[in-house]
Amino acid sequence: MALREIRLIVGARPINQAIVFGYPAYRDEFYIVPTYNMGVTGKYDDGTPCYKQFEVIRFGVHHELNADPYVVGLQDEQTYVIQGWMKYELHSTDLGENGAWIVKGSFLVHDGPDDPMLQIFGSKGCIEVCGWQGFSRLNDLIIRLSGAKAASREEKLKQIGSGRRMKITYKGTSRPLLKRYKP
Repeated sequence: MALREIRLIVGARPINQAIVFGYPAYRDEFYIVPTYNMGVTGKYDDGTPCYKQFEVIRFGVHHELNADPYVVGLQDEQTYVIQGWMKYELHSTDLGENGAWIVKGSFLVHDGPDDPMLQIFGSKGCIEVCGWQGFSRLNDLIIRLSGAKAASREEKLKQIGSGRRMKITYKGTSRPLLKRYKP
């Protein structure tokens, strides 16, 4: 059985906020960035259509030593075929769910904070899936929609990534202004 197409659509309108620290250098300066909906569409084995939403962080703050911070992330309307699944460990916390979908270059889809206003991650423009077990729930849904038949969960994720049947669309929006957070 061939893999089925899955679409991820990252919204353009903010729905909430997240606190992030500048990445990679500054963990003592915090910033507010918006969160967005990411829709997931596809079909189950029986052909029933599916649409689910996840809250994601879309923009982050790049902050190197001895340099001014600035907001980063993909803002233009654009679509990519997911290039694969990779072993990935979060750099800003050891509390997350490992692994990532490769969008392009260093832009990934990976785990984010359970509560984006309480659990502070470093963010540099990847799509970070929020919510308790958010990334695991996303990956469970992707597996169910894909038709992957590999033996293990990890092998299914690799099969989906190498199958090139998953696309991500970023709806066009403007990068948010740099906004410092002072607790």
